[in-house]
Amino acid sequence: MRKTLLIICIVLMSFFVNAQCPLKEAVDFSAKDYDGNDINLFEILDRGQYVLINFFCTTSEQCQKIVPNVVEAYKAMGSNKHDVFFMEISSVDNSYAIEQWVASYGVEYPTIYPTSGGTHGGDAIYNMYQIPFYPVLILIAPDRKIVIQDLWPVTSSQSIIDALVAFDIEEPETPKDTDYRNVIIEEFTGRDCGNCPAGHRVANQIAASNPGRVFPINIHAGKYSPTTYPNLNTEDGNTILSGFDVPGYPTGNVNRTSMTAIGREKWSSQSNKQLEQLAEVLVDGQVEIDKDARVAEIKVNLSYVLDTVPNTNYLTVMMLQDYIWGSQSEGASNPDQYADGQYCHMHVLRDVVTSTWGDKISNITSGSKITKTYTYEIPEVIGSPNGVEVDLDNIYFLAVVTEKYQGVPTCPVLNVNKLQNVINSDEDPENPEEPITLSAPKNVDASPASTSSIIVKWDAVESALSYNIYRDGSFIANVTNLSYADKDLKNNTEYCYMVTSCHDDMESDLSERVCAKTLGEGIEECKNNFKIYPNPVNDRLYIETVTEFEEVEIYNIVGVMLGQWTMDNGHHTMSVDISDLNAGVYFVKIKTNDNEVVSRIVKQ
Repeated sequence: MRKTLLIICIVLMSFFVNAQCPLKEAVDFSAKDYDGNDINLFEILDRGQYVLINFFCTTSEQCQKIVPNVVEAYKAMGSNKHDVFFMEISSVDNSYAIEQWVASYGVEYPTIYPTSGGTHGGDAIYNMYQIPFYPVLILIAPDRKIVIQDLWPVTSSQSIIDALVAFDIEEPETPKDTDYRNVIIEEFTGRDCGNCPAGHRVANQIAASNPGRVFPINIHAGKYSPTTYPNLNTEDGNTILSGFDVPGYPTGNVNRTSMTAIGREKWSSQSNKQLEQLAEVLVDGQVEIDKDARVAEIKVNLSYVLDTVPNTNYLTVMMLQDYIWGSQSEGASNPDQYADGQYCHMHVLRDVVTSTWGDKISNITSGSKITKTYTYEIPEVIGSPNGVEVDLDNIYFLAVVTEKYQGVPTCPVLNVNKLQNVINSDEDPENPEEPITLSAPKNVDASPASTSSIIVKWDAVESALSYNIYRDGSFIANVTNLSYADKDLKNNTEYCYMVTSCHDDMESDLSERVCAKTLGEGIEECKNNFKIYPNPVNDRLYIETVTEFEEVEIYNIVGVMLGQWTMDNGHHTMSVDISDLNAGVYFVKIKTNDNEVVSRIVKQ
């Protein structure tokens, strides 16, 4: 099936690249997404949101490469609840392919495909928007104008955010993570389970998309968990397994919201629902580990912040271990954890410091602050027979607060957090810290984003807490991220920038000076008074115009000019050698004696 889809994608790509002029105005459509929700484009625009559409194909390597960046940008820009509404559209994929795609990459925004329902399917929308290849990301403004025809390259989530910021779209203020509920995904798994690596992959993807907020727990228990080496079974794992209805492997519980474990295709949506809930209790703490004595001093701090907090709940402290190498059925299906015939087991439940279902905490009210301490002797080996060494460098502890004694369908997990490990060392405490030194930022880059904005980027500097940006020698801003959108500039004007790194009252030397020119106004696309061919092109591009040539310029996707050709008066035809350009999307600006036009080309 996937091979067939790939062929379809290639055929459609070869068809679409011959499409002539990209649309300037949005065309309305109504469809149902993968979850059955009604999506109407103009309704979204009319409520004042920009719409970012990712036209994709599940079998495209480029689409697979950029989707984690799109997912991260979606979260950073407010998860469709602020100025930008994200969606994706496929023209060829079936429901099974979409199911795997959504589960594997943790896609939360609407996904439309040919048979998802509604007035228009994904294939119809592709034709409406004359999409030439995969992937293509377009941005539609609330006034229904298509303001970005192809957002490329997508090298990171920040590259998407930078493109949006250029249109005065601001990142929403991010609330503190501790104000919201974190999530555990307890995956019932085993080394003899051939489908379980797919579950590991899904849980890892969800955790990677929500760093510090989602914690997978691999519970090796049941019929698929053998006692051969490495024996990952534990008494606590078997007890937790017995507390739930487990219809198959791999299945799991997300914050123990149900007595029945659910399949991996539902973990992402359930996690998202939990992540949006305000936390009744904030959890933090640390673990001091004495390596020589193999003793952990565990301190857990609980702060109850909502009036809805239950009077009684339970604290469970779990010890997990990473990087346990051993056999795994179909382990090669998850290449991120497979090497030389061995599987790297991660997030493995090894022990529970408290009672399995937690130690009781009573007489709780809003505002209660409680600290629990435990002294835990860390075993050298866990499991019998064929037990596994407990590697002190690869263990960590989770503190889980539950509403009830064990899993019940009433949102029993109130919150969870990873405790900070502090391992004793041989460092001399009397030896003072090395003084902080700051270097100037390197690889500073400035690129035009529009007629009135320029994006400045740079590499991170060790010990830097923030960065100062200087335009033409004058200070203009202090930021904590690694990019800055300079707005309200004059069109077709060059500006020069330098950046410094800062730590408290310290500031580094100035970086190298970089310059960029804002885009000019009055450029019109897709006029009918010229012909450009072939497109896609390999080595030589031909241009014919009705009026006389003056100049031809070629730009990359971010607006950097790569070549310029000047013509004598009287010529209406021109041949341009582009054999030195890499494969990709470029823009050709054609200046005649009475006009300027821009066209997009594809270099093969």
